[in-house]
Amino acid sequence: MQSLHEALLKCRSKSLHEALLKCRSKSLHDALLKCRSKSLHEALLKCRSKSLHEALLKCRSKSLHEALLKCRSKSLHDALLKCRSKSLHEALLKCRSKSLHDALLKCRSKSLHEALLKCRSKSLHDALLKCRSKSLHEALLKCRSKSLHEALLKCRSKSLHYTLLKCRSKSLHYTLLKCQSKSLHDTLLKCRSKSLHDTLLKCRSKSLHYTLLKCRSKSLHYTLLKCRSKSLHDTLLKCRSKRLHEALLKCRSKSLHDALLKCPSKSLHEALLKCRSKSLHDALLKCRSKSLHEALLKCRSKSLHEALLKCRSKSLHEALLKCRSKSLHDALLKCPSKSLHEALLKCRSKRLHEALLKCRSKSLHEALLKCRSKSLHEALLNCRSKSLLDTLLKCRSKSLHEALLKCRSKSLHYTLLKCQSKSLHDTLLKCRSKSLHDTLLKCRSKSLHYTLLKCRSKSLHYTLLKCRSKSLHDTLLKCRSKRLHEALLKCRSKSLHYTLLKCRSKSLHDTLLKCRSKSLHDTLLKCRSKSLYEALLKCRSKSLHDALLKCRSKSLHDTLLKCRSKSLYEALLKCRSKSLA
Repeated sequence: MQSLHEALLKCRSKSLHEALLKCRSKSLHDALLKCRSKSLHEALLKCRSKSLHEALLKCRSKSLHEALLKCRSKSLHDALLKCRSKSLHEALLKCRSKSLHDALLKCRSKSLHEALLKCRSKSLHDALLKCRSKSLHEALLKCRSKSLHEALLKCRSKSLHYTLLKCRSKSLHYTLLKCQSKSLHDTLLKCRSKSLHDTLLKCRSKSLHYTLLKCRSKSLHYTLLKCRSKSLHDTLLKCRSKRLHEALLKCRSKSLHDALLKCPSKSLHEALLKCRSKSLHDALLKCRSKSLHEALLKCRSKSLHEALLKCRSKSLHEALLKCRSKSLHDALLKCPSKSLHEALLKCRSKRLHEALLKCRSKSLHEALLKCRSKSLHEALLNCRSKSLLDTLLKCRSKSLHEALLKCRSKSLHYTLLKCQSKSLHDTLLKCRSKSLHDTLLKCRSKSLHYTLLKCRSKSLHYTLLKCRSKSLHDTLLKCRSKRLHEALLKCRSKSLHYTLLKCRSKSLHDTLLKCRSKSLHDTLLKCRSKSLYEALLKCRSKSLHDALLKCRSKSLHDTLLKCRSKSLYEALLKCRSKSLA
């Protein structure tokens, strides 16, 4: 039989070849594998016999391989997929048949995959791009062929993209960087490979940068932080991704910080506010961007506040003045910076003022004393801090004094009573606040008493009449103000009356003569002052005369005898006092 088979191999008859295709004899198949006849090969391509196919897989004949590449038989293709012959694989790489390509895509043979990687056929590449086989994808990842890489870049298959993400080949990474496919970019964003990230950082493609901005991968963010590419920084500044911002906050790259300072993105600013990196804070302090300052005002980070306190930038200070954050206010109170204090003095924010009132810093208090802001003064009036009040007493600002006059805080009033500032006293005299008057009555300061004597406020006079302080009474006796005297005439306080009896002021006596108060008259009757009596002699008040008639004082009687007043004589005639008679 072998000699017959060998003879058959030399035959070029088409009819014989067609008959051979129906043969299932293994020995015949083995003999066919040694055949190099093109006409026989062409006939074999039409064969659908599995046993023949299996025998063909063992064949190492190049001419047979070349003929197989023209075959369009599905059953032959299925058999070829099981083949592990390198020479067959090399021949397959030259194939341009679509049907063969479709069959190859289903193949899971590693040896076939390795051979495919050496292929430079565009038609094969196009077919590979449609492939969804994981094993094929894994083999492709080891490929270093530029033509294959360029073809891969055009691929839109998600499964291929996912396997590409596992690739650690530098040559593949470099070609990926040139890619402008959106679908590839979208899958790259899910990648967690460090080697891919490192190569991405060297990329200058704008389209890639824009897709990177949509990325939510933490590992990608961390590698981005190591990047020193200016073009990447410029695109990052346009990013509005919260996750990217959060990763940026952990960055310690100076070049990135410098780029961030130029950023006008509000979303980035808001993310920066959560940052606790000292190196970032130091860079922020050099920033002069208004939009960044406005975002900083919303910040509640203590570490950021502490860094801000070291800042001497005027533009930052001016922006801080618009801040309404309580935590920022609390941090500001600990600040010893003079330039910050000077900027605070221009502030008109009520919330800031309220926070300032809780401050115990002497340097801040001293700066506040130079302030001329009305809104700040009004806020100060609500303050109950002793250390602040003590420094306020040293203040000589008229606008502050005028604001103090509107104050109703008892603690402020008590500290004011200890004040010996003349300018403060002068402004107090214009005050019409009842609560202030009530506390003033308890005051024992001589300098305050002397200034009170110059006061022309009716509301102050009325409150003074209720006063029972001896030291106040003693100073009142030296008073020469007509308005004060007129108010005293309406007074019904016994303690005030007793001190009045010791008074030797002529102007006071003259006003007493106009008095119609019974309680005052009763106390006058007990008086033994000659100067008072002499003044009484000029009096023409009937109510006073009636009171005098009840008096049993000898010294009063002696002065009455010197009197030349008709109205007094008429009153004396009605008198029934034995001692007077």
